[in-house]
Amino acid sequence: MATEQQSLRSLIGGKWAVSWQGYLILLPISILFIMFTTPAFAPVSMWGEGLLISAVAYGATGGVLALSAVTVLRTRLSAPAPIATVAVVGGVAWAVRSVVLYAYLDLRSLSSLAGLEQRILYGFVLGAVLVPVSGWFVASAAVFRRERQELIDVLVGEELASDRLATYVEAMRQGIMDRVQQAVRHSAATMDWQQAGVTPSQGVAALDRVSDEAAKELSRSLWREAKGSARLNPAALVHSAASTRPFAYWVALPIVALALPVLLRIWPLESAVVILLVTAGWTLAVSVVANVVAPRMSPPKAVLAYASWIGLIALGSALAVQAVVDATGSYRPDGGNIPLLAALSYGVVYPLGGLVAGIGVARRQVLLGLRASISDEEVRRAALRHEEGEVRREIATTLHGSWSGNLTAVSMRLQQAIDDGDRQAAQEALHEARRIVDIDVAREIHRETADAHGVVHALVSSWEGLVVINADVDPDLDVSRGMLRAIEDVVTEGINNAVRHADAERVDVSIAACAGSVCVVIADDGAAPAAAPRRGMGSRLLDARAPSAWWREARAGGGSVLTVLLKPTDEVT
Repeated sequence: MATEQQSLRSLIGGKWAVSWQGYLILLPISILFIMFTTPAFAPVSMWGEGLLISAVAYGATGGVLALSAVTVLRTRLSAPAPIATVAVVGGVAWAVRSVVLYAYLDLRSLSSLAGLEQRILYGFVLGAVLVPVSGWFVASAAVFRRERQELIDVLVGEELASDRLATYVEAMRQGIMDRVQQAVRHSAATMDWQQAGVTPSQGVAALDRVSDEAAKELSRSLWREAKGSARLNPAALVHSAASTRPFAYWVALPIVALALPVLLRIWPLESAVVILLVTAGWTLAVSVVANVVAPRMSPPKAVLAYASWIGLIALGSALAVQAVVDATGSYRPDGGNIPLLAALSYGVVYPLGGLVAGIGVARRQVLLGLRASISDEEVRRAALRHEEGEVRREIATTLHGSWSGNLTAVSMRLQQAIDDGDRQAAQEALHEARRIVDIDVAREIHRETADAHGVVHALVSSWEGLVVINADVDPDLDVSRGMLRAIEDVVTEGINNAVRHADAERVDVSIAACAGSVCVVIADDGAAPAAAPRRGMGSRLLDARAPSAWWREARAGGGSVLTVLLKPTDEVT
C-alpha cells in the first residue's frame, strides 16, 4: 500500500501536476459547466457573451496555475509535491475563476444562482478535485507512452538482431549518403577551382560559403531525431481500456459530491437527493454490465460497445433528471440546463476517470494486451526510423565536427598567408582547401581511428601554427572504436568552439580514465562563455555523446572549461 501511495503522489504531484495539457483537458469542462449552470447565458442571444466570459474566467485559472508552477510547485521535477498541495493550488485557481465570473455577472446585473461566498467555496472544491485528476491523467498517459516505447524498443532490437532489415537498412544508408554527397558537391562547385586566376582572397570567401552551406546548414538539417514511435495513440488507449475495464466506479463519488451543492441552489434537498440517486444508480448499473461483458468481447466489438455504453450513460442521466423534474413539478426557468449538465458529467467526466484508471492504476493490465496492438509493420517502420536517425546523426557529426573544423583551419591558414604576404603559403593553403572540400562522405564516415593518442595528434596537427594546443592523454587509456569516435567528436567540438566563437589562442586538452568513464577536459583562454548560451549543433552533439554529463563554465583568469564524461553505454559505433 505504501508503494501505491508513493506512486500516486509521484503521478499527481510530479512533473505534470500543473501543465498546459491538463489545463486544456479541463477547458471545455469549465466552459460547459459555466454555460449550463448560469441561467443568464441560457438564451441563444447570450451564448457568445457566455462563451467569452467563460474563457476569460478560465484564463484567470491558468494564470494562478502558471504562477504556482514557478513558486510552490517549482521543485516538483526533483521531488513530487504533496497531493494536498496540488489540491489547494487547484482549489485556489478555480476559486479565482468563480470570483471573475461572479464579478462579471454582478457588473452586468445578470442573475446568479449563488452568492460570492458560495461560488468561491464551490469553485475551490471543484478545482481541488479536477486539477489533481487532470494531472494524474496526463502523468499516467506519459507513463503509458514511456512503457509503450520501452516495449517497442525491445521489439525493434529483436527485429534488428534478426538481420531481416539488413538489406533495407544498407540501401537506406547508401541513399542518405548519396544525397548528402550530392549536396556537398553542389556547395563545393560554387568555388569553381578550375577558374583561372582564382585569388587567395576569393578562396577565403568561397571556403566560408562552403562551410556555411555544407557544414552548418546541411549538418543542422540532418540532425533530426527519429520520429517518435511512442506517441499516445488515443485509439490504442481506448482500444486497450475498452477491452479490459472500461469504467471506474469511484469516479461517481466526486461527481455526486460536486453536483449536490449545484442542485441545492435550485431544488429542495429531497428532489436533489432523488436526482443524484437516480443518475448515479443508472450510471453504476450500466458500468457494472460493461465491466463484466467487455473482457469477454473481441477488441473491435468492445470498442463499439464502449461508445454505446457512454452514450447510454449520458442519455440516461439527462432523461433521469428530466423525469424527476417533471414528476415533482419542480421545473424552474432560471435553474440552468441541469439535464445537459448531467449528460456532460456522466458522459464525459465519468469515462475520463475510467481512462485514468486504465492507464494509471491498472496500466500494467493494459500493457499485457498492448503487444497485440503493435503490428509487425509498425515495428519494422520503427526500426527503420531508428536506423535512419543513427545514420543522419553520424553524418551530421562528421560534417559539423572534423570536416567543418578542417575547413575553418585551412581558411584561417589561408587568411594568415594573405596577411603575411606569403604567396607560396597561400597557394599551399588553396591546394589543401581543394583536398578538404572534395570530401568523400562514405569514406570519412568509415575512417578508422587508431588510438586516442593518434586521434588527438591528428587534431593538433590540423591547427598547427594557428592556435597553441597542449594535449595530455592518459598513456594507459584503452578504449573501443566507438569510444574513440566519441572522443574525437568531443575534442573536435571543443577546439572548434574555442577557436571560432571564443577567439582563443591557447587550448589545453586532457583525456583520462575516471571511474569507469573517460573524462575529457578542454580549457581555453578565449572569451568567457555566455550566461545563457544559444543551443546549437554543438550542444546537440554533446547531448548525444554524453547525455546530462557535460558542462561548460568560466575559467579562472579568463576563458572557459568544457568538461565531458563519456560512458561506455553512451558511445556510438
